[in-house]
Amino acid sequence: MIFQRSLVWKIRKLLPKPELLALLPRRFVDTKRTNLDRFVEEGEKAQSTYLDGCITSIQNNLNRMKKIFIEKDPLLHSQGPAPLYYWFVREHGEKSGQKIRQFLVEFNLARQRNRGNAREGKQSDAELSLFDNLDRSTNDQNSLIGRYKILQKRFRKFLESSQLL
Repeated sequence: MIFQRSLVWKIRKLLPKPELLALLPRRFVDTKRTNLDRFVEEGEKAQSTYLDGCITSIQNNLNRMKKIFIEKDPLLHSQGPAPLYYWFVREHGEKSGQKIRQFLVEFNLARQRNRGNAREGKQSDAELSLFDNLDRSTNDQNSLIGRYKILQKRFRKFLESSQLL
């Protein structure tokens, strides 16, 4: 229970209005302040039954997230990946929740190794380098879409390879 409150607090801190994520279209949009302000205004005009459904959906996703992320999780050390992980868990958490953490840890380790290779002038993975470049504009719609597509592709490969074992 304490962890769930902590995770909810962390998500709320990183995403000032996490309930707005449920109000967004089924696609990524910029999460810059002006857009968030517009979403708040739209949310205030929405039907309360719709908002209740959104809140339930968010709580369900946060419950899935609390099973994936740990207290003081290094995966959540900054606000950049929070909306990406929220969407990722929302799309995959129900079916593949147990494997998401392992995937994200391995994915981030691969990114670290790739950055090291690039610094040392060794061959690096272009797709991971692209992910890191996109990660510099964390609130940008195209950045969110690009990073999500890379996560999706890598997760599919991860699931396929884990099924072979």
